[in-house]
Amino acid sequence: MTDTLKLASALESTLLRPEAREADIVELCHEAVELGVAAVCVNPCWAHRLGTSRARQIITL
Repeated sequence: MTDTLKLASALESTLLRPEAREADIVELCHEAVELGVAAVCVNPCWAHRLGTSRARQIITL
């Protein structure tokens, strides 16, 4: 595993702005999957809207 992948796997992506749109949250989750970050932190109101997408597997609230 490269140093970059090790670092990414220890990081979280966060989007807690109250004005965040669903598209912003989905984009954040897709980027997190691509980069291999450990988790995504979003406001709880977004968890159910992501359904069963692959991105939902990495959400922490």
